[in-house]
Amino acid sequence: MITGACLCKKVSWRYQIEPERAVACNCTVCSRHGSMWIYGSQDKDLEIHGDTKFYLRQDKQNLGFHFCDSCGCTLFWKAMKPNEDGLFTVGINLRQADDPDLVGRIPLIHYDGLEKYVSVGPKGQTVKDLWH
Repeated sequence: MITGACLCKKVSWRYQIEPERAVACNCTVCSRHGSMWIYGSQDKDLEIHGDTKFYLRQDKQNLGFHFCDSCGCTLFWKAMKPNEDGLFTVGINLRQADDPDLVGRIPLIHYDGLEKYVSVGPKGQTVKDLWH
């Protein structure tokens, strides 16, 4: 289990499965947040506690990027519509993990979300390689 929270601890999350990988994306939103994402379904794979506000990109209104309204940390993105199972897909920002050592061994995939929409970049990296 992986837990995390924003800086002021007003919003927290608990990821209950072992992630297969994390994704570092270079799209305009992800690169500005400096985030690394793991994915799950709210109320199935993960719990989120606390209230957030969210930013909805005007050009792509399919994801809401949720942040703490007190300290400003970006905690997760959430699909605006449920998937075929009726669940909402969520990307949790590993940068908000409580224990960086716990998530450091997770394999990391670089994703070109800016131009090509494909996996790119170095192979064999882990979250730890981008953490510091």
